[in-house]
Amino acid sequence: MNPASLVRRIEAGDPKAEEELVQAMGRGTALLLRRLAGDAELAQDLYQDTFRTVIVGLRKGQLKDPDKLAAFVRGTAKNLLRSEWRKRDRRGPHDDIDDVPLADTAPGQWDQARRAEDRRHVRRVLEEMPSERDRQVLYRHYLKEEDKGEICSQLDIGTGQFNLVLFRARQRFRRLIEKEPRRFEVLTGGRSESKKS
Repeated sequence: MNPASLVRRIEAGDPKAEEELVQAMGRGTALLLRRLAGDAELAQDLYQDTFRTVIVGLRKGQLKDPDKLAAFVRGTAKNLLRSEWRKRDRRGPHDDIDDVPLADTAPGQWDQARRAEDRRHVRRVLEEMPSERDRQVLYRHYLKEEDKGEICSQLDIGTGQFNLVLFRARQRFRRLIEKEPRRFEVLTGGRSESKKS
């Protein structure tokens, strides 16, 4: 995907370019919203609103630097979520009975501890990766959620080469986890048994 070309085409009103944008960034945006919102239905609503808002903004020429397209989409998604949370906070606990949760949906101590353990495991695996570039690409893309263009310029990777570099780094990361499944079973969903030949 060439961000500059895509942005120009959307500014010109090309509906095919709008579809390409959703195909290229839809999955990552959906995952981001599900993770941040903690509510699948809200995440789905915000997903639709995000791309509607982004496309309207692009048509109006609001994005001055096309290389920041991914950051523009992520920022729009996060801003819409913040706005939704502010609206819900203003309504008060009993303004709309349908919105009152039947059970406490906040993560309990066990969930928080498990998430902290997951983060420790991920960082440990990253530290064990022999390639500094692999570590940086995975850390910046997945944990810091940096813009692809920014990662490419700082690590001297061609934008066309980025997806291949990311794919290979993920494969190496997975191999490290699979080498010691018991140690990293939290990352593999508890599947700690080794494969039988």
